[in-house]
Amino acid sequence: MRVFHLNASDASHELLEEMLRGEPNIHVLGHSPSVAGGFEEMKRYFPDVVILDESACSGPAADDVQKLLTHSPYLAVLVTTSEDTSAKRRQLMNAGARDVLSKPYPAEELVESLRSVYDYIRPLRDHYAGHSTRLLIRAPKMITVFGTKGGIGKSTLSSMLAAGLSYRFREDTALVDLDLQFGDISVMMDIVPQATLTHAVENIEKLTGRELRQLMTKHPLQLYILPSPQNPEEADFISEPALIKVFSLLKEQFDYVVVDCPPGFTESSVVALERSDVILFVTSPELISLRNTKTGLKTMYDLGIDESKIKIVVNRHSSKSHFTKGMIEDILGVPVYKFLSNDYPHVLKSINQGRPEFIYDSKSSLGKDLGAMIEGLRSYYTLDAGRKPQRSWWPWSKRNS
Repeated sequence: MRVFHLNASDASHELLEEMLRGEPNIHVLGHSPSVAGGFEEMKRYFPDVVILDESACSGPAADDVQKLLTHSPYLAVLVTTSEDTSAKRRQLMNAGARDVLSKPYPAEELVESLRSVYDYIRPLRDHYAGHSTRLLIRAPKMITVFGTKGGIGKSTLSSMLAAGLSYRFREDTALVDLDLQFGDISVMMDIVPQATLTHAVENIEKLTGRELRQLMTKHPLQLYILPSPQNPEEADFISEPALIKVFSLLKEQFDYVVVDCPPGFTESSVVALERSDVILFVTSPELISLRNTKTGLKTMYDLGIDESKIKIVVNRHSSKSHFTKGMIEDILGVPVYKFLSNDYPHVLKSINQGRPEFIYDSKSSLGKDLGAMIEGLRSYYTLDAGRKPQRSWWPWSKRNS
C-alpha cells in the first residue's frame, strides 16, 4: 500500500511515519504541506491512498477531496480532522472520502482505516480494468545493470539508480548484488549485511515474499538490499532454480528490483537477463569497451534475449571524449538510450561516504542525467478492455493525456 500524506505540520507527518514504521506492507511515499503542492508530488509517486488533513486545505476539505478524485479517480482518500461532526463527515463522504478519522487517533485505528480503504479501492480498480478502454496501473519491473567488462561504473550506476528510485521518487525498491564472488554493493551503500543471497536460497522452497523482505538489509533510504555472499565459495550453492524463485518473490514484493550483474555472461547473469523487464547494457566511450559491447549484443541476440529490453547506456561521456555520439552509435549498430556525464568528483564523494543519493542533491550533471533516465524507466501497464494486457512503458506525465 503506497500512502501519501497531505498535512501542513511537519511534526504531524513525523508522528504519522512513526505510527506506520512497524507496518512492512504500508509504504509512506512522501509529504506535502498543501493540496496544491501535493498534486505535483503525487504525479511522481502514484499513491494508492492519500491521507488528507484539513490543515493542508485552502478551503473546505470536501472541495479538495473532489479535486483529488477528479485528478485520480482510483485513489482512496482518508481525511483527518479535529472537528468530526456528523454533518461534516456526511459532507466529506458525499465528496468521495472513504473514511474520516478524528484527531488525535491511535496507531491501531489509523492502520485499520488504511487497510479498510485500500481493500475497498482494489476491487474497484480491478473491475474498471476489465471494462475500460484504457487504464494505466503500476507494473513491477526488474532492471538488470549489465556490462561485458569490469571498471566501467556498473555497480556505481546500480547503487545510484536504486537510490534514486527510493530516495527521489519514493519507489519501493530492492537492490540485488549478483556478483557472487566479488560484489561491492555492501561497501558502496555503507551497510553491514544482516543476511546475504546465500541465506535467501538456504530455505528457498518454503520462503515467502514477506520473509524475503524481512531477511534483506534495510538502508536508511528505505531501500532494501540483498548483498552477494560474504565468501566467494558460497557462489556454488546458488543454483539457477533458486535464483529464479528469488527474482519471482522480489517482483511480488517490490515496485522495482535493480540487479547488479558481474561482468560477462555468467550463469547467474544469464538468469537475470532472461527474467528482466529492462537491461541497461553499460559501456564507456573507449574502443575496447565499445567493441566488447558490440560482441555482447550479438551474444544476447544468440541467447534469445528480447532486443526491445536492451538499452545501451554510455557511462563517463563528455564533450572531450574521442568518440562522438554519432561515432558510438555507428560502432554499436544500435541507438544509445542514455549518455551519462563524466562527473568523477561527485561520484567519488558519494561512494566514499556510502551515500549514493548525494548525487541527486548536488548540482552534478550526472545527477540530472540519472534523474532523467529514471523518469523514463518508471513504468505502467496499459490495459485494453477485452484484450490480453500488453506492456507499454508510460510515464506518469502521459497518464492523463
